[in-house]
Amino acid sequence: MIAQPLLRKLSAMLRFPFRAGAACRSILGTRSRNLLAVLCIASAVGYLAIDASRTPHHSKPLSQFGFSIPQAPVVATTPVTQVGTRTAVESVSEEQPQPAASVEGRDALVKVIDVLENGLDYLKLVPDYTATFFKQERVNGQLIDGQVVHLKLRHEPFGVYMRWLDVYKGREAIYVDGQNDQKMVVRLDGWRGRLVPVVRLDPFQGRAMKESRYPVTQVGLKALTRMLFADRSRDLQRPEFLSCQFVDGQECNGRDCYYFRLEYASRSASSLYRKSECYLDKQWSLPICIRNFTWPANETPMTREKLDKSTLIEFYSYTDVNLCCGLGDAHFDESNAEYAFRDR
Repeated sequence: MIAQPLLRKLSAMLRFPFRAGAACRSILGTRSRNLLAVLCIASAVGYLAIDASRTPHHSKPLSQFGFSIPQAPVVATTPVTQVGTRTAVESVSEEQPQPAASVEGRDALVKVIDVLENGLDYLKLVPDYTATFFKQERVNGQLIDGQVVHLKLRHEPFGVYMRWLDVYKGREAIYVDGQNDQKMVVRLDGWRGRLVPVVRLDPFQGRAMKESRYPVTQVGLKALTRMLFADRSRDLQRPEFLSCQFVDGQECNGRDCYYFRLEYASRSASSLYRKSECYLDKQWSLPICIRNFTWPANETPMTREKLDKSTLIEFYSYTDVNLCCGLGDAHFDESNAEYAFRDR
């Protein structure tokens, strides 16, 4: 069934030409008008259905939203190569700065696991928070444009509100466990938001997943910390298949951090991920910035910088994090007067 707001707005658009006079009314009978209305509605809904494939608005530099993209500490490691194949990374002969003091190998894994475990314990004391969140993901082989989102999140019952600040500016979304028939309520951006103000999407499939690698239920610091803790715990069982480094005294998004880098030896050790770089907030023991990289499509030699640029698969970052804000039900209600979900 077509949404009532869409019918009302399209009817208003179609009403004007039919008032042009008796001549028009004689040419366009009731059936013709109905057919034209149906065609217009179908075109509008069809365009909305491919909304995810359109080119987004130009994005601003991340620094304008308080994010920094720090340079990774110089690491004194030998590039990992696969036996019997060429490395995908050319040796760089230029002079490099002295590497930062760090812990490497299995000891680095143990340290990062300890930090992540502390972070999970800390989150047990945090009922909610707000933050500015950045994400960029490779979906179906294509690197999607980065998106900056104002985020409100409550852990129990799980609820999330998002408002896009740059790319897709004006879009809003709410998801609350056990409400809205388990659907994600989305206010579309741009003229789509004026034509069809609100859509309700299954968060696990279809249009809701066209721009994301993970459903909205996996948004937030807790889900990210849990995932990293599980992955690094598995890595600890086979440390000989990777190289890693844990470095103190770093900074990211204006916060004092630890830096952790991991690289797998081959696709057989990890079929999806080749490399991961993570910044963990020292005060909270939480990952506030992480970049993951996949394997290159071929073994053509290239510099590390070019390799990382061409294989980025996930980039998440948090800034302006405010913990324990006392977010109530109204913050996750589409009828909130501060939000634009209502038909205006």
